[in-house]
Amino acid sequence: MALSRRSRLAALATTIISIACGGGGGSPGPTPTQIAKAPTNDGDNQVGPAGQALATPLAVIVRDASNNPVAAVTVTWTPGAGSGSITPQSNSDANGIATATWTLGANAGAQTATAARTGLTGSPVRFNATAQIQGATQLAKTPAASGDGQTDTVLATLPNPYRVIATDQNSNPVQGVSVHWAATAGGGAVSTPTSVTDINGIAVVTHEFGSTAGAQSVQATVAGLIGSPVTFTSTALPGFPTHIAKNAGDNQTGAINSPLPMPQSVIALDGHGNGVPMVPVVWAVGVGGGSVNPTNTTTGSNGVASTTRTLGPTVGTQTDTAKAPLAGSPLVFTATGRQPVTVNVAVGSGGNNFNPAGVTVGIGDTVKWTWAPGAINHNVTFQDGYPASPTQSTGTYIRVFTALGTYRYRCTIHSSDFGSGMVGTVTVQ
Repeated sequence: MALSRRSRLAALATTIISIACGGGGGSPGPTPTQIAKAPTNDGDNQVGPAGQALATPLAVIVRDASNNPVAAVTVTWTPGAGSGSITPQSNSDANGIATATWTLGANAGAQTATAARTGLTGSPVRFNATAQIQGATQLAKTPAASGDGQTDTVLATLPNPYRVIATDQNSNPVQGVSVHWAATAGGGAVSTPTSVTDINGIAVVTHEFGSTAGAQSVQATVAGLIGSPVTFTSTALPGFPTHIAKNAGDNQTGAINSPLPMPQSVIALDGHGNGVPMVPVVWAVGVGGGSVNPTNTTTGSNGVASTTRTLGPTVGTQTDTAKAPLAGSPLVFTATGRQPVTVNVAVGSGGNNFNPAGVTVGIGDTVKWTWAPGAINHNVTFQDGYPASPTQSTGTYIRVFTALGTYRYRCTIHSSDFGSGMVGTVTVQ
């Protein structure tokens, strides 16, 4: 019994000594509480070629609450949008330092990345870098005399070259940047597909217009630079007028003594098919009588001149001519005159309605509204402000239509608007 007691006392003493000496599985290591950029060589704010790895790795330090470094901590590295990729090199080492290699994105300019550890003060840690392409970050028109917005005739070579400037992140000009040039709209060509920026960061090209009048464009491109592509747009004017042709309005049919449904027009053209402005055109009535208005016209910016032909009293073929001091003149327009027609509409036949509610006529035709026997009071009131009929229960009302369009009308007694109730339409086409 005494021996057993001595054994128990010895075992207790051994346990106490073990606890005092750190036995029983050991003590936990230091706890990380904070993360920050490494004190030196943190890799922040570097400048490097786009699409390539930065020379200095990114580095952060992980510490505990007493600012002691903590080893073996995993850090998550994340590039910003368009900022390439990041490859971790290690967990934090004995000095608490974790590093990663940053390969920049393909485009020039500011790029970002972060290092993070959930729960640590200072997380995430942000890093910045600037990516360059051929040493530059931006491409733009030169501040003065860029050559943009010139005007000349088709096929001309513009007197002033287009100029762009390549600069770095500090707005300093960059020499030796290869700029690609291309005509992109309106045809034409550039003097060279590639030019290199000079000591002032400027690259130039000459633009030769194509044969199409109007806006013509050239682009300067350095893939990946901020501002690229740069677009230059100049205006090509038509050449000297060489001939005249019909544009619209020939071979129409219309009511005699009335205007044709659409104007007659001609177009003055240069040798490349571009409309030429400021060409005088004189119009004159031929077979069938009637009139043209105006008789003296000048082609507009699109090369077109027009007149309104009012037919004479002759049923059948009628003509008029357009003359200009160009090949193809005179031009003879032909129209067919017809007798005007009258379309009948009953008012109040079988109720508060117009019958038919919708009719189609031509210019010069007449619509005649006739109040049905036994009708109550109605009127015909037009949306376009044409004089309305009297409010009446018997009689007729007519209107001759002289222009294309859709004409809405109603009885104001039996409709509140032109879309419902006792309403009708006349379509002139």
